[in-house]
Amino acid sequence: MDGKLNKNKVICCFCGETLELEKAVILNIKPSINSDEYQNLFSHKNHFLEKLDKNVILHPDFFDEV
Repeated sequence: MDGKLNKNKVICCFCGETLELEKAVILNIKPSINSDEYQNLFSHKNHFLEKLDKNVILHPDFFDEV
């Protein structure tokens, strides 16, 4: 399963709850640096921010409407 329920709803990879695709943080992850393929994971913005170390520098858009 790729985390998508339909074109408008996805599943948060941290809590398992559904959220609107437009409000989701989209994580494009690769199993390794040599991989040509990636997987999309989706997250609530607040869950993503809670899980990251505070020393990680993020794009300013992550801090709008937290």
